[in-house]
Amino acid sequence: MGKRSLDNYPRKLILDTSFILPYLGIRVISIEEEDLKKITENYELHYPLLLLVELQGVVFKEAKKLSLKEIPKKAIDGFISLVYGEQVKMIPPAEEDLNTSYNLISSGWNDIFDAILYAVSKRTRIKVLTMDTAFRKFLKENKFDHELLVTMNEIGFRTTNLIN
Repeated sequence: MGKRSLDNYPRKLILDTSFILPYLGIRVISIEEEDLKKITENYELHYPLLLLVELQGVVFKEAKKLSLKEIPKKAIDGFISLVYGEQVKMIPPAEEDLNTSYNLISSGWNDIFDAILYAVSKRTRIKVLTMDTAFRKFLKENKFDHELLVTMNEIGFRTTNLIN
């Protein structure tokens, strides 16, 4: 009889935008391509639909920083693949996400996209893969469920440089 393992069950993660950027050809220094490949192979990946606005903003910012006249085809193809493909599942917003996001913002957190990310995670009970330790610290200090946020190291991948 084969050994029983949690690996036989689908593991899920919601990706923070930093982990989506490489799909669009934008290199993130602390995310290795090899680690991203392992995550893709070992987890069912999700991304909140409302965060596509943040992703688009990052793409524009990077293109502008490089003085590009237009968005590179790889970024456009990656964006379309993300939205319509099957590798990362889009999570639509729900009514309760509004109140959860608002509670975070009312508690002093200023990043609406982080608030949306947390709200979707809380509702779906799917952990968020992030590098943002300052957000997790804020959640903990303000009695929110900070354990919904996990780092590469915590899911068994190499330690990354964390954003503080």
